[in-house]
Amino acid sequence: MANQEIEFADKKLEIINRNEDEDNDNSDSDNDDLIGDDKTINNSISEEVWDIIGKELKDFDESDMKMLKWASIEECIEFCYTYAKVKGFGVRKGTSVKSRTDGRLILKILVCHKQGVRCEKWNNLPTRRRVAKPISRVGCLARIQFKYHEQYKIWKVQKFHANIIMKWSFRKISDTDQVKISNMHNSGIAPNRMMRSFVNEAGSLENVGFIQKDLYNFVDKIKVLEQLIAAEDGYKPLTVITDRDKAMANAISKVLPEAKHRLWLWHLLRNVKLYDNIKFREGFMKCVDKCRSQTDFEKAWKELICKHDCQDKKWAKDLYEDKEKWA
Repeated sequence: MANQEIEFADKKLEIINRNEDEDNDNSDSDNDDLIGDDKTINNSISEEVWDIIGKELKDFDESDMKMLKWASIEECIEFCYTYAKVKGFGVRKGTSVKSRTDGRLILKILVCHKQGVRCEKWNNLPTRRRVAKPISRVGCLARIQFKYHEQYKIWKVQKFHANIIMKWSFRKISDTDQVKISNMHNSGIAPNRMMRSFVNEAGSLENVGFIQKDLYNFVDKIKVLEQLIAAEDGYKPLTVITDRDKAMANAISKVLPEAKHRLWLWHLLRNVKLYDNIKFREGFMKCVDKCRSQTDFEKAWKELICKHDCQDKKWAKDLYEDKEKWA
């Protein structure tokens, strides 16, 4: 990318290294080499400042961040890695700004390793020979922007945005939002514009309930089903067999509402933790294809999970929840 000029603090500056490692999926860092408690892990923060803030590092907000100062950008980056570690996310280097006057670095942005999204064209390359790498960029807005203050010869936090992704223990595209996405897709609206619309409507990314990766996955599944229908001259299948991909299940319910959705047994069995147990496998296969009524199934399933003591296992509960797609 060609260097660009911007006006900043009444000086001409040069933007360099915008989104460093943007196309390198191996650039994500877990910062596992940083260990220790909050105070010892980054001793560039004075005891006085720690006492004034009175919080653990993981609870710092923007006002707390702006109280901190460092003598070098290296100390800033070390602090950012420290913060990322206690919050549980990786860091990538973002925009750097140098003064055109003397070439010194005066602004540095570090972002969450899940910042940004993969360009759509890379997902649909006609010449692709390998399976695309799993999507790791999900649009997280977390970032810390450091600025150098010439007058005091120090670096300080200019802008700070907390890590949003880590706050969500559960993400789901609601039925209402699925209908909206389907309608926007049918109108030719691109996924990135869809996401902006949801964020604007909700007021913030935190309030949307899902992230851009979820939306892209849902739209991709819709496209696959549309291509399937087109390949069959408009004929819509009566039965669709897939793995347990939730985005695909949601897409099927919208694009092929009349079709019966079934799960591929091979994928299903990969998630059965006790399948290596011969007795369990025999009991499970009885539930799959030897029960001729709902009463027979419920009886066989209860006997199976009680005998092998897996009533409270998540995989067993998930299997039971999807029973109509495999039994």
